[in-house]
Amino acid sequence: MKKNTVLTVFLLALFFNAMVSAQEKKSPIKPNQETVNNNKWEVWTDKVPVSGNVRVGLMFDSDENNLNPEHFFARIPEVKLTTNLCVEISSKDGRYSAKRSYTITPTDDDVQEFFWPTKYKKALSAFKTEELVILASLSDDCNSKPDAYVISSWNSIPSDVIETRSVSVYVNSISSTSLIVDNDTGGSIKCSDLESPMVAYNKKGTIPDNKVKDTSTIVIKQMRRRGPKVSFVKYELSLKYSKN
Repeated sequence: MKKNTVLTVFLLALFFNAMVSAQEKKSPIKPNQETVNNNKWEVWTDKVPVSGNVRVGLMFDSDENNLNPEHFFARIPEVKLTTNLCVEISSKDGRYSAKRSYTITPTDDDVQEFFWPTKYKKALSAFKTEELVILASLSDDCNSKPDAYVISSWNSIPSDVIETRSVSVYVNSISSTSLIVDNDTGGSIKCSDLESPMVAYNKKGTIPDNKVKDTSTIVIKQMRRRGPKVSFVKYELSLKYSKN
């Protein structure tokens, strides 16, 4: 009888802990409702298009190659008021592109999970994490200039190792391109070419974790050559990294 009582208590404790864990895990944040007539927030084409304008992805480096296209994660800095997370996702081969916005409210959570309601889950699941990149930013209006960019990932990153993860910047550039972090011109980072097919973006620069601060400025520097003359075009990304 005593053994049965102990077993019952043990099973009840396991059940209680499972219920608490389920309650503590928050549901992914869903995107804002679009207007009824806007059914083209994401586009997939079977024909590989020609290369377009400069595109950028900003993501944590990951040890995992596989992804679930219905969920992504972003490290959200402290926000004092409600704002928007503006998200753009692009495939390297140019066949997929999409934009969505999410309402962000003040929270203690560092990394938050977001739901991506794609119609192309099967096709997108075939991509590796480096072949489908995320660009996320904070803004009151996703049609205007971002207030700051944040770092995303297809896979959840434990809080005890997130500070040791390097950051990858993906760009589309036919010329030599480098990254400069916080005006450190002596420590510029050269972007390397990615494997084909390359349409939406073709280069990647990796920023070591020790170069990323709570608030940093990343400059994408492209070389332009016209005959004997060489000039540079710069694109600036203001990055907010953590809640500190």
